[in-house]
Amino acid sequence: MKTQNIVQALYSLTLAAAIATPVFAQDAASRARVDAASTPTSPASTISSTTGTNSNQAAATADIGPAATPRAGTILPAPDRTSAAGGTISGSLDVSHAVSAIEGVETNDRDKLLGEIASRESSVDQQVTSLKSKASDVKPDVRDAINSAWSDYEKAKARLDQSMQKSRTTAGPEWERFRSELAADYAFFASAVAGLEVALPN
Repeated sequence: MKTQNIVQALYSLTLAAAIATPVFAQDAASRARVDAASTPTSPASTISSTTGTNSNQAAATADIGPAATPRAGTILPAPDRTSAAGGTISGSLDVSHAVSAIEGVETNDRDKLLGEIASRESSVDQQVTSLKSKASDVKPDVRDAINSAWSDYEKAKARLDQSMQKSRTTAGPEWERFRSELAADYAFFASAVAGLEVALPN
């Protein structure tokens, strides 16, 4: 139950980070269409259907831990694996510290940053895919919640992939503007991962 509360808290925190991060769309109309197509279902509905928790119940406060220092040769800070939050899949994305790091990256470190984000995305994808494959013998309502959360996850992943692909061709002032969009899409992905963790049985 403690782990479930931690994941729920991370879901709230990552969703808040996604909302708070400024997004500078190059094409407002097309960006609006992408957002409309890839908006996750509300945390309350996912949590209620899988845990029976009242939708108004406050999530437990996760032990996010102090800001981590990037390892030598890396851009994104390594999450604190000793903290309760650091032991979850979504916690491994360390969204609050990662967003700050992404927004401060200069053009000459762009490709290195994108490689690190892609590596984290790949690791997360392997873990959630493994968990989903084990969740075969569940009740119909839980199965529906998992399928809904998985759909949200796939949309958020596609959105982050698209953002990374666009980022590879940006430089200078354009990159400085676009990296905030990349940071927002990273936070959006982390939010979807946390939502999926809530839906999947322990």
